[in-house]
Amino acid sequence: MQELNIEAPLFEFPKSLRSLKHLEKIVLNCPRLLTYADLAMLPEEFCYLSSLRYLTLIGCPKLQLLPFLFGNLKKLEYVHLSKCSSLEMLPDSFGNLTNLQHINLTDCGSLKMLPNSFGNLVNLQHANLSKCSNLEMIPNSFGNLTTLQHINLTLCGSLKMLPDSFQNLRNLQTMNLTLCRSLKMLPSSFGNLKNLQYINLSRCKSLETLPSFQGNLLQLRHLHLSDCLNLTLSTLGDITTPECLDLSGCLQMELFPSQVGSQPSLKKLNLFRTNIKDLSLLR
Repeated sequence: MQELNIEAPLFEFPKSLRSLKHLEKIVLNCPRLLTYADLAMLPEEFCYLSSLRYLTLIGCPKLQLLPFLFGNLKKLEYVHLSKCSSLEMLPDSFGNLTNLQHINLTDCGSLKMLPNSFGNLVNLQHANLSKCSNLEMIPNSFGNLTTLQHINLTLCGSLKMLPDSFQNLRNLQTMNLTLCRSLKMLPSSFGNLKNLQYINLSRCKSLETLPSFQGNLLQLRHLHLSDCLNLTLSTLGDITTPECLDLSGCLQMELFPSQVGSQPSLKKLNLFRTNIKDLSLLR
């Protein structure tokens, strides 16, 4: 058997589960299986599924821990653990999942930090950490994820800063930081992300400044800064103008950025609810 989609309400996982050496995919949707709503720890039997590549475990509100042996699942490519609202941490062995390409931890509201070994996931391409409302820090080792292309940190309201090592994410294409209300600044080396195409910093109400991009973000197509209440012209930085620039709700913005108006690449500009009155620099 290669795929197991559990829809029947079992009272416990059978010990024989570990004998399914050829199993590649498990899908377990806890909201549909009320029996699993009280699952506090993933059974160790899962950790012996040496061929497992795809694991989906959605909506187990009492799941607090993954077993340390979780790192034995070295063929895993996709892990989906969204809505596990009591999950407090990932084991250090998580870094052994060096074939992992996608991870989804959406709405894991008790998760406060990632293990330092997270930086060992050298094949990771997509990381969704949205709605991890208590996530306070991202380890410096995150910069080792040089294959990462997309990261979603929407509604990570406790996140105050990103590590300087973010400059090493040379293949990063999209970054969503919408509603990261505690985020005050981006790393000074942020302009080194030369393949970045999409940045969303909307409603980051504590964001005070943007780093100097030094004209390096030549691939940037979308920059969303709506409702960044503390951004001003002087803190906007020397942005490389994208095709779409959203400054709506930036109430401190009183002068039109001269570096924006002269760029032929600009196709869409949103200045709604700013205090900009003079558009003479717009060409």
